[in-house]
Amino acid sequence: MKIYVTTDKDKKIEGFHVVTIQDFDQEMSNIVPNSSECIVAEEIIDHVPYNIVQKFISVLSSKLRKNGTITLTGFDLGLVTRYVLNGAIDEQQYSDIVSNRLSMHNMKSVCNYCRDLNLIIENATLEGIKYEIYAKR
Repeated sequence: MKIYVTTDKDKKIEGFHVVTIQDFDQEMSNIVPNSSECIVAEEIIDHVPYNIVQKFISVLSSKLRKNGTITLTGFDLGLVTRYVLNGAIDEQQYSDIVSNRLSMHNMKSVCNYCRDLNLIIENATLEGIKYEIYAKR
C-alpha cells in the first residue's frame, strides 16, 4: 500500500490511498501497522499543531513496513525567517505562507524527529524556503 497525506480532499493520485489531514486519525486507524511501502506527506507537517508533530510522524512511521519510505516536505522556519529579514519575501508573501498553517519547523528538527523513530534519513534537501526529507524504515 502507498499512502498520500494531503489537505485537499479532492486530490487523487493513481496507486495511492489518499488520506486527508481532516480525517487523519480515523483513516490511519484503519490502516494496518507495517503495511505501507511508501508514504508521501507534502507540506502536511505545517498543518499539524506544533506540540503533536512528533506524534504525527510516529503514526506515519508505524504504518511503514521494513524498508518502506517516507517523504516529508514543508516550509523551513529558519529560511522563511531569513527571507523575511533579508527582504526576499515581503509582508504579503509571508502572510500567505503562514495564514493557513498551524506550525512551522526547520528541516533539522524534522530530521531529528525521524531519527528518534529509528528512521534512516536517505536525503534531506532545501530548495528556496522548503525542505524535503526522504527517509527509510
